[in-house]
Amino acid sequence: MVRIACHVLWAAAARQPPVEEHAVFRAARLANPANRTDMLCSACSFAAHAVRRTVVPAMKAPARSASERRSSVSESLSTACDRQNFPDDLSLLCVDLSGSMVTDKRHCTKKYVDADTLIGQDLPESAMPRVQHIADVQTICNAIVEAGKEIVVSNALGGGGRILDVDFRNLLCVDSQLCDKQLQREEL
Repeated sequence: MVRIACHVLWAAAARQPPVEEHAVFRAARLANPANRTDMLCSACSFAAHAVRRTVVPAMKAPARSASERRSSVSESLSTACDRQNFPDDLSLLCVDLSGSMVTDKRHCTKKYVDADTLIGQDLPESAMPRVQHIADVQTICNAIVEAGKEIVVSNALGGGGRILDVDFRNLLCVDSQLCDKQLQREEL
């Protein structure tokens, strides 16, 4: 009897349609040069900051029609992932669940960090800033912005609130499940 019930549950689960990935998550995962999903949350956090840096000035321009504002925000997104919207140097750290840096790469989560925040710390060679990290984050940023463009534009224009109140990290990173809410708050 138990065997039959388990078989019936397994068969029912097998017929369930697959859960579809969020478009932003899928784009970031496919664009990830290192093919590691643990690095996507921190890359998305940098992308969301870059989006904010470009969208807010576009929205603060003198009042125009809705279509002009939409066009302005869309155009600003084309430059969101440009080099000047990221820190000068990025490091890739291996951290444990508490967020402390570790050297054992088998039991860690990797995340991108602004190298300026690490000045004065004793870092392993693997955590030294690399130009390639910025290029990798820019690649992921471009994928996130392209997949999330309509989400950003509609939230920047909608709601009647202030553009400064829009949480781009939540929109792009948490809602797409690139980051969970706990990790997202730590990275702010």
